[in-house]
Amino acid sequence: MPFIEPNIDELLKTLERFRPGSPLDKFIGEAVFPNFKNIAPHTRIKFEFPITALVGANGTGKSSILHALWGMPMKYSTARFWFSTAIDPIDDGGDAGVPRYFYKHWIAELNQFVETKKVRGKRRADYWEPARALESDGMAPMPPIDDASRPFRSKERWNPTERPVKYINFKCEFSAFDRNFYYPYQSEARAERQKRFQNGARRLKTVMKYNLSKYSPGGKNAVFVNRSLSEIELSWVSYILGREYIRARYVLHGLYGRIESPSVFFERTSGAYSEAFAGSGELAVVRAVMEVVAAANLTLVLLDEPETSLHPGAQVRLLAFLMKMTVEKHLQIVISTHSSTIVESLPRKAIKVLEDGPDGRARVVSVTHPQVAFNRIGHLGTKILLAVEDVLLKALVEIAMKNMDAGERSAFQIFVPAGGADAILTFNIPNWIHESRDAYVMLDGDKIPSKPIPDPDTFTPQQKKVAGQTILELFNVRPIHCSNSLPDNSSAYLKWASTRVFYLDAVCPEFVILEVLSTEKLKNSMTNQEAKSALIAHLEKEDKPHTAQALEISAHWLLKPSNPHIMYIADQLREILRKSKS
Repeated sequence: MPFIEPNIDELLKTLERFRPGSPLDKFIGEAVFPNFKNIAPHTRIKFEFPITALVGANGTGKSSILHALWGMPMKYSTARFWFSTAIDPIDDGGDAGVPRYFYKHWIAELNQFVETKKVRGKRRADYWEPARALESDGMAPMPPIDDASRPFRSKERWNPTERPVKYINFKCEFSAFDRNFYYPYQSEARAERQKRFQNGARRLKTVMKYNLSKYSPGGKNAVFVNRSLSEIELSWVSYILGREYIRARYVLHGLYGRIESPSVFFERTSGAYSEAFAGSGELAVVRAVMEVVAAANLTLVLLDEPETSLHPGAQVRLLAFLMKMTVEKHLQIVISTHSSTIVESLPRKAIKVLEDGPDGRARVVSVTHPQVAFNRIGHLGTKILLAVEDVLLKALVEIAMKNMDAGERSAFQIFVPAGGADAILTFNIPNWIHESRDAYVMLDGDKIPSKPIPDPDTFTPQQKKVAGQTILELFNVRPIHCSNSLPDNSSAYLKWASTRVFYLDAVCPEFVILEVLSTEKLKNSMTNQEAKSALIAHLEKEDKPHTAQALEISAHWLLKPSNPHIMYIADQLREILRKSKS
């Protein structure tokens, strides 16, 4: 069967339809941490999409959450990753109680989520065991036992979910060559190390040539896996890395040194080479593809920084592979990542941002746009361009941004063109359409069209011919459609304006300021010019300046973030963030 490259947009549409039980049985819908490592007590993380990205600065608990997820299913224990030592002891006492977490998981037979808790055991301290439900931890009380629920619970607790788990830490994917070459034995001279590699390479060549499943130089087996990648595995590796591989062989061995580690031998049209000459990204992709292709249906897949050693194009294609496998196998995937490339390809509900709270413990914060996630960790990336018609409206927008968190604020770049609203409508919008720029516009309320903007998708051929006239009637401008660069696409202009142009809920910013200064209720029917004239008259009466700069300063001094007009602008900004992602 020929390999068909996946389409991320189509895969996202399919995954949007996935729900717990249809078809995501055993889905973990929420994790709660009453007391777990450096995570703020009672932190909740909701998993609202089959693939979830955990984003945050170093040390904010992303890997810790993966370790907890690993230990949630039956017969798995967080102790694989977190155990007490003399220099890093685990405190089992204190006001917070024993380390513990609980999670909601779907049971198809009951058609509902149930909650299961795991705690660090007392008799075997490094064993995490299921524990009874406690309402003091925020858990739901246990319902009476009936015949339907009996197989899934005891009297005091629900049993852990039963599903396989795969954990891949891309930060620790070292090839046999790298692990042994760059971390030599302490007393080994360079010549001795080189000879050790030459001997090991000869043995490895023998293992591959004769397809040996075992090989015991010195009487101890040193080969643990030796196989060629299957056709589908090779196709996925070629797709993700963006290059054609004819064959690839994976060998897990100890022929180069004391620690077992993998070697991969690649064959391409340009030649053959081992992992010693390959990029570390090639080995990581091979490992990920092998693990995920082999995963059973309903597997929980945990990936720690899969972007490591991969360029942005490969990161996007790796995500497409993961989406395709999720669709086929009904997986649940949780990714710890610093990659804006990966996060930007996911819906907003799939992104969970962690940051340090005031007490230094990690917490989960909400995001309205993927860029916000990376603004919070100092990666600014490409901002959303917001054009406003003058500096006074810009001042109102800046005040409104005080209602937003720092990450949301820094997602925007505010732009004030020289020609005001007419320049935006006439020149800027057509250029942004041509450039596919992620830009939005906010204008004074007097610019609101007198009637709704029609949907160009419903236009008849005759309506398309006169779309330019429709723009003139609605916005009182004739947008440029430069013959040397921009096509005359009036329908696209109407489509763009219907979703990307926002308006102040007052005739103009001067009206908003005047409303605060005036002792009388102002008429909503006041025109733009009337509001401006009235404000100037008021300021002259008070012997105060009314230059553009003075009005901008006055706006910041007079208007509070709680002002209804300012709150309205903040709502529009959040809507822009949502629209920008969708």
